[in-house]
Amino acid sequence: MTDDEHFERTVTNAERLWSDSKLLNAHSREKSAIILAVFAIEELGKALITSWGVKNIASKREHPTHAKKQSATFALLCANEMLKKNRKRMQKQIEQGTINFLKIGPFSHQFAWTRQGFFDGLRMAATYADKDPKFPTELADQFDSELPTELQEWFRKAILTTRNIKAMTLAAAIYANGLGKL
Repeated sequence: MTDDEHFERTVTNAERLWSDSKLLNAHSREKSAIILAVFAIEELGKALITSWGVKNIASKREHPTHAKKQSATFALLCANEMLKKNRKRMQKQIEQGTINFLKIGPFSHQFAWTRQGFFDGLRMAATYADKDPKFPTELADQFDSELPTELQEWFRKAILTTRNIKAMTLAAAIYANGLGKL
């Protein structure tokens, strides 16, 4: 199987998980929808990492963790945000060392939260498998149809962004260099 075939098969699987998440959410199964939405984001991340042929330089693991795969998807969304910014202003901030990665846009924050294990914790809390999730229990009790819908929309945007070669290239660099720490 070629790299392109592997990428397409993995993306197809991610899209199936996304579609199933939407179906479950439409039938008031929010927690199951969250689980599958996070799995879809993670599966897409796995395809991206393979496609990019990169490894996070800070990682000592041979294979990426759940959080690393999730962060690859958000690195792509963040890269797309960066490319939409005023390039001259961003270049000046980079040269002056004043650029704040977390102020690029909403996806730079999501990328940082992903790197801290938030979405992995979210998935675990939704499955009731983690007795001590990485965020307050009261948040887990407030799951409703908005959260899976938001996750599903982020996945949809990431799928569309895979067609943007510049965003894919920038995302690979963001992912590999571990940018966006909280």
